Amino acid sequence: MEEHQADLHIHTTASDGVLAPSQVVFRARERGLTCLAISDHDTVAGIVEAQRAAAQVEIRLIPAVELSTGGEQEIHILGYGVPLNDMRLEAFLSRMAQERMDRAERMLAKLSALGMPLDKNEIPVKNGGVIGRPQIARAMIARGYAASVQDAFERYLGKGCPAYVPREMLDPSQAIALLRGLRAVPVLAHPGLLVWPDDVLAQTLPAWSEAGLLGMEVYHPAHLPDQFDKWAECAQRNHLLVTGGSDFHAEGDKHADLGAMCAYWPAMHADVQRLLDTIETLKGN
Repeated sequence: MEEHQADLHIHTTASDGVLAPSQVVFRARERGLTCLAISDHDTVAGIVEAQRAAAQVEIRLIPAVELSTGGEQEIHILGYGVPLNDMRLEAFLSRMAQERMDRAERMLAKLSALGMPLDKNEIPVKNGGVIGRPQIARAMIARGYAASVQDAFERYLGKGCPAYVPREMLDPSQAIALLRGLRAVPVLAHPGLLVWPDDVLAQTLPAWSEAGLLGMEVYHPAHLPDQFDKWAECAQRNHLLVTGGSDFHAEGDKHADLGAMCAYWPAMHADVQRLLDTIETLKGN
């Protein structure tokens, strides 16, 4: 069996990360990683650049996306092995990008009303990416409105705060079904961040499995240090693939650095190989 040093949850400047896709790949190579998934929020815009860089340094790159569903509940669905030139996916992501932009403009209006005006052109967005809360937070820091990204979220941009605007509701089953229709592998991201009690999730997982859910992200920074076994057992009970990743956005932020989950992931090689095999199987059907 091929051994994989993997990070399957990474963000770039195509969404709300601070490193360009190629920079992420080169940093991952420096950290000894051999398999990556670029999984930007609601976009695949960074994948082609990442693929070119990955070919240079012999890293296996999985094209992926993280779809934002659930509205206020923020249920994120990772999709692995997504096609890059599919009209169905492009149309879906275009609608989500417009919703993100509308939401950002409403948050900027709220900040202005609070005496913290920001010009949209000040927001650090690269490669045609869409403005999200982390970029707004970084612009607030540059203007002196907040001390850190965490400070901006806790006082202004987080749920229930004065500049917060909720996401529109998208049923997770819709995103799961879309990904299966694209022959991609849908995986529930960071279940430990869900606002539901465990029994509600347990009651809901069968419906998501029926829609086509195939995996669960067990190894994620939000599950440190004592929840890995819990989520691994949940994945096993529901016959789901196990994945893991740092949720990397920027060095030193509230997420983790590239490869941070490798040390906690005892069956990483086997789990990653199962994911790769499933991607190949779906492509062949």
